[in-house]
Amino acid sequence: MRYSTGGIVLTHFKYSESSVIARVLTQDFGLQSYIVKGVRSKKSKSNLNLLRPLSLIDLEAFVKSGKEGGLHQLISFSSSSHSVEQDFGKKAIAMFVAEVLLKSIEEGDPNPDFFKFVSNSVEVLERASSYLNYHVVFMINLTRYLGFYPNIQDAKQGSYFNVVEGVFVIKTEYTKDCMSLDSSSKLHGLLGLQITDHHIADLSLKERNALIDELLLFFNAQIPNMQTINSHLILREVMN
Repeated sequence: MRYSTGGIVLTHFKYSESSVIARVLTQDFGLQSYIVKGVRSKKSKSNLNLLRPLSLIDLEAFVKSGKEGGLHQLISFSSSSHSVEQDFGKKAIAMFVAEVLLKSIEEGDPNPDFFKFVSNSVEVLERASSYLNYHVVFMINLTRYLGFYPNIQDAKQGSYFNVVEGVFVIKTEYTKDCMSLDSSSKLHGLLGLQITDHHIADLSLKERNALIDELLLFFNAQIPNMQTINSHLILREVMN
């Protein structure tokens, strides 16, 4: 079967001397793995750089009938997004966001609303002139699509956010599973903020780093067997 669809590249890695495997969130088929033959060859007509994290691509692929669960072959792809490639800070954010996505979602399971959210978020990053807190707002909005958006029903001033229960609790209910008071307060203040308004987020460098660390604990508590995310350490070096 041959098909065309839109996609968002999350990562790629070497498969052979001339080929790579690309992990792509697609509009019609969810997360898919593609073999891209010959792209590492000097004679290749395809640009390997277009398979960078969060590259928006239009792709054409092929899968043999009866083997839809196997590896699909990416025949051709093109991209019109370039500003992330040209901005080192945006590249670091893209790497982090792509890793969070890759380790948060399962192969397959198409979800048009989720794809639209991610693709719109990438376009927002493309256009952004200021993006220091973009990835924080993205992670918070992502939890809505992953099914564990924080419950603020019982949130009060001075509440702590419990990452296991996904709720804000009062001081007497504080446990080791709670975020710090400062991160809890910052999280509460950012809830409801759309990705298009990421520039409104008011976080210092210290607050941003602490909140990212504790949001990652939240993701780990909510997603079974989630693999460790490391790219935030690279991002921290770039954004400091």
